[in-house]
Amino acid sequence: MEGDPVVRHALFGIRACLPSEVAAIIGRQFGCAFEQRESHYTGDYWTAKIGSAVVKIATQPDSYGDPVEINFPAHQTLIYVDGEQSNMQIEGIIVGGHSVERLRIA
Repeated sequence: MEGDPVVRHALFGIRACLPSEVAAIIGRQFGCAFEQRESHYTGDYWTAKIGSAVVKIATQPDSYGDPVEINFPAHQTLIYVDGEQSNMQIEGIIVGGHSVERLRIA
């Protein structure tokens, strides 16, 4: 709708499940393949481009045992979406009996 703010950064989370499982389900839903990557800080994570948005799926806590998103400690898997998300519905996707929740938008 004209005049509505365009969401450019969003954080979603799921309380359980492995990031690889979440990446597989979201990848099937949107017809894309997530690429596994490794970071010294975050450990393994998965990334894909969906439309004009970049989606990154990571685990919490980080590889040092520290929470990545301190305000959402119960969410073991975090999903970052950067870019326009007008046609992307991630909230509510079910993975392993758990639902993806929207945690923050900007």
